[in-house]
Amino acid sequence: MERSDRRKRWLLGGILVLCAGFGMVVALRWALLTPPVFYQRADQAVRASADRPDRAEAFMQKAVRLANDVQHQPHWSIQFTETEINSWLAEELPRQYSELLPSNVSEPRVALDDGTLHIGVRLEDSPGREVLSLSVRPQVLTDHRLALQIESVQVGRLPIPLDRVLEDMRRSGITERWRVSWYVQDGRDVAVINLSELVAPSITLDAIEIKNDRLTITGTGKASRTSRKPNSSQ
Repeated sequence: MERSDRRKRWLLGGILVLCAGFGMVVALRWALLTPPVFYQRADQAVRASADRPDRAEAFMQKAVRLANDVQHQPHWSIQFTETEINSWLAEELPRQYSELLPSNVSEPRVALDDGTLHIGVRLEDSPGREVLSLSVRPQVLTDHRLALQIESVQVGRLPIPLDRVLEDMRRSGITERWRVSWYVQDGRDVAVINLSELVAPSITLDAIEIKNDRLTITGTGKASRTSRKPNSSQ
């Protein structure tokens, strides 16, 4: 009788272990395949938007005006809303500028939190088309440098090591092309991008502000230098 009870206890214990393991696998798979909350919200909003083409056009008009202002205005400022950015990403990017995206990603979306930029893309080369997301806090530094403090890197809702993303960036040549350097501040990794590789030296980025679902960028343009005339009294 005692041996029978022992077998029952072992059997029950084995069943409980199997159930716990199965539950853990299910939970991990759910976390892996479930997009972050910001991505779900942004994607649903842009898909349901009836005026998405108009918002995408507004983004383009602002971008064209920005390109003109940095050439002809001594100081310039531009503001994009989260809806405008996501409308352009959903409407125009895959249709007109698909070469800007790597072949293994699609459906980029952003969210503008206070001070933090969230970016997510779908991974086309994964079985579940998981969402890879990155959250960063941008800060403009001196000497044409932009610092991006990495808040989190996730696949679905699972955190992943930053090293994995960096390795992909190295293979693609992004870190070398943009001259990215790294340091650690307050326990977080910070990427520093040399903007001289992307922006003409005569154009200076002064500040980036993310607030109330809006991205505001300000800077100094070429006109601030060309408009300075020599003093005729000298």
